[in-house]
Amino acid sequence: MDLFLFMRFPVWPYTHAGEIPDPAEEIHLVRPLPKKRLLELVDKKKVKKVFLSKSCLSRLGEKKAKALREKGIEIIVESKRGRALGIPLDRVAEVVELHKDFQSFRKIEKLTGIPKSTAHYLVKYAVRQKIKDKNSTIYI
Repeated sequence: MDLFLFMRFPVWPYTHAGEIPDPAEEIHLVRPLPKKRLLELVDKKKVKKVFLSKSCLSRLGEKKAKALREKGIEIIVESKRGRALGIPLDRVAEVVELHKDFQSFRKIEKLTGIPKSTAHYLVKYAVRQKIKDKNSTIYI
């Protein structure tokens, strides 16, 4: 099964439809789009769910929200606070596995090159909801 089916892709006003993979059924609106562009994007990519923040929904406008609902698209308001992790998923998994193998955070720092405070954050506190991949943010 393709990993893209489980990811949400951020959509900015300058995001082109070609930048979003075809199997993506969920998008995250970072900023509101013009109605024509939004409906065009939703039609081309077969989007079923649109995620956005409360403030983005208020700026989106009732007409655009109604048009999305009429097309059978679910609008989900949620808050994803915090900065996206700049560490690739495989490195995060490596840190977690080393910690499960009872390695100290200093030892993890020496082995991976990831600072011990970052490794501690990844293991103990991080809710991994957003990951930075090159120049784009991927919502999990």
